[in-house]
Amino acid sequence: MKTFGKIIALSALCILIVSSCGAKKTREDKAAAIIGKIDSPFMVLNVTPQNLMDKSGVMDGVLPFTYEMILEFFIDETVTGIDYAVKSQLVVGSGSSGIPNFYGIFKVKDDKLFKDLLDKEANAELGEKDGFQYAIKENENYCVTWNEEFAIISNIPIDFAAMLKGGGGQGMNTVN
Repeated sequence: MKTFGKIIALSALCILIVSSCGAKKTREDKAAAIIGKIDSPFMVLNVTPQNLMDKSGVMDGVLPFTYEMILEFFIDETVTGIDYAVKSQLVVGSGSSGIPNFYGIFKVKDDKLFKDLLDKEANAELGEKDGFQYAIKENENYCVTWNEEFAIISNIPIDFAAMLKGGGGQGMNTVN
């Protein structure tokens, strides 16, 4: 009987250890889960934008002055609110009518700056649904959805029939 009690106690201890050692999911694990929900992803690029900027020397005089000034607007964290030091993913997946869908997964560092950029500079329609914020730009065929950890930008899928009708109206379908 003592042996049976020891086996039960040891089993309980093993279960406790195994369940408590379960690591929390990392950002990469969560990004992989998001990519797994994309319809037939056939290209995934995992990159840290800040590393690319540093290695390319893009802000160190490599580009002509005018190009550098234009590009500076898009890669300045104090303007965009995007965290360029965190890994971002670019994904191309299967789309309708043979047209692929494109996705960018990144992190928003400053929500207020990011919203201002989308509202004022992009003049996008902003909203909130199910704890996620979104911006839709129907006339340019893209939408952005984000929360405190992830932001996902994607094209608004358009099929041949929608192109013939002038497109539009699919932005909320993409957000959903």
